[in-house]
Amino acid sequence: MTEDFASVVSYIMNTVGKPANAQDYYENVKDGFKLPALYFKIPENMPNKDLLPVQYVNSNTAFIEVYHLSNDLAYTLANDIANAIFKKRCYIPLLNEDGTETGLFIRVTVNKVARIDNCVAQVQISWEYRKNYCNNTSNADNFKFNLVGG
Repeated sequence: MTEDFASVVSYIMNTVGKPANAQDYYENVKDGFKLPALYFKIPENMPNKDLLPVQYVNSNTAFIEVYHLSNDLAYTLANDIANAIFKKRCYIPLLNEDGTETGLFIRVTVNKVARIDNCVAQVQISWEYRKNYCNNTSNADNFKFNLVGG
């Protein structure tokens, strides 16, 4: 999981998931899962050039599925996720690997909250995350190749 997506998941679970006693899932949800449940699929990603010559930008879209005992409960919990994002002006703190805040933020957009099936709602969110290009000359010495002839 990337650091930006992990930060989004952590924020949603801490503000909405845990207070609602929701179970988080990251793999395919199978029969017999605990309700309520939040299913975090890997976001769709589109890398693009950025305005700055030293960076590129990843445009991400995540579809978070919310499973509950009824249509209304699923939709309400999905709306709670959207509202939790809006309460912080759509800024989610970026986290380090150890879970501490970096002091940087991710600006998230809530694109849609919808019912998608019986007892299932979905929150569609998007954000952009900028990264620096790697400097090929400084990293060239770090690559190790294991070539096996055949």
